[in-house]
Amino acid sequence: MFHVECATATTVREILVTNVDRKSTLNTDESRLYTVVGAEFGAHHTVITARTITARRSMSATT
Repeated sequence: MFHVECATATTVREILVTNVDRKSTLNTDESRLYTVVGAEFGAHHTVITARTITARRSMSATT
């Protein structure tokens, strides 16, 4: 785990390219911090957080 005082696209990129294999599939939230660096990996998938939270709430209400 990393604590980043002020996350920027540059600091996030540095952490990712140092610690993650470039052939990996990068799974991130919708933050623009990952837009450019995502192209440097094997694949980049984005989860839209607000929809995921809403879907989880809807599912738990029906179970």
